Amino acid sequence: MITAEQYTEALRLARGWSRAWVITHTRPDGDAIGAMVGVRHVLRQFVEDVTAVVFDPVLPRYEFLVADDPPTMWSESVKAQAARIDGVVVVDTCAAAQLEPIVEVLDGLDLPVVVFDHHQSQDLDASLKLIDVDASATSLMIAEWAMANDVNLDKAASVALFAGIAADTGWFRFSNADRRTYLVAARLIERGVRPVEIYHRLYCSDRPQRLALLGRMLNGLEFHDGGRCAIGQITREMIEACGAEPGDMEELATDIGRIGSVTCWALLTEMPDGRVRINLRSKGVVDMARVAETFGGGGHPRAAGARFQGTLQEAKAQVLSRILAHLL
Repeated sequence: MITAEQYTEALRLARGWSRAWVITHTRPDGDAIGAMVGVRHVLRQFVEDVTAVVFDPVLPRYEFLVADDPPTMWSESVKAQAARIDGVVVVDTCAAAQLEPIVEVLDGLDLPVVVFDHHQSQDLDASLKLIDVDASATSLMIAEWAMANDVNLDKAASVALFAGIAADTGWFRFSNADRRTYLVAARLIERGVRPVEIYHRLYCSDRPQRLALLGRMLNGLEFHDGGRCAIGQITREMIEACGAEPGDMEELATDIGRIGSVTCWALLTEMPDGRVRINLRSKGVVDMARVAETFGGGGHPRAAGARFQGTLQEAKAQVLSRILAHLL
């Protein structure tokens, strides 16, 4: 757990900035968006110009978190402004591979970089790394950071942080939703958060196309090792047939875990760039972060991911082989 002194040091470093960026990994999920909004709010109490920058569009289910203050999309013109900033805060990743568009820019500038993250992969160069692998969400850490430094969180920031925590704990049903998580969530509720409204925004607003894609994916599941391991796949043909969009594929991997016999599983998705996205999940039997690292990815023991350069069939064979090797 991050100490109060470490949280204070992060704020002390940022107080000397006039212009700052807040960035997160490509394809930002709910925790990434929540943490980014939370950091932006905290920094704006002390820094004159704070810009949240994203490398991919915010998915529809999370748009309500940034509707009144959208982040800036990465572009060549934004890249050209890098020389004018005084510091960068990176949230929800410490892996250089997940920040490919900006890594070279940061390497070419002598800028202080502060990282808030709760993942195991930590190869990004930074001035200060606040890493807490026991934290259920990076949004949880940002809420603690603000509270430790008596920074008032307005309702918008509180909603974003609560949503980030909820997203990374599967609406508080995953094993990472511990006492610490509930205590912080309660303090955010005291600041005006209405959980039922956030739940409906996150989990009761699916498009019919997503459910059609989910049905096809579940219908094609392959089971191995006596039903303990499941492999799902989403092909470009399935996506086109269902009329699905990128946001419709969010969290599909989680649904495979509802099958009682399955203790570990993977969802493989064909991407437009020819690579295969690998989502890995476990109920604690296999350390999926270790499996993901063999593909150059990372994450948590129970939830990790990677990208694979090759065909879907090649990815399936390699993923299955490595998962079964850990099951033995």
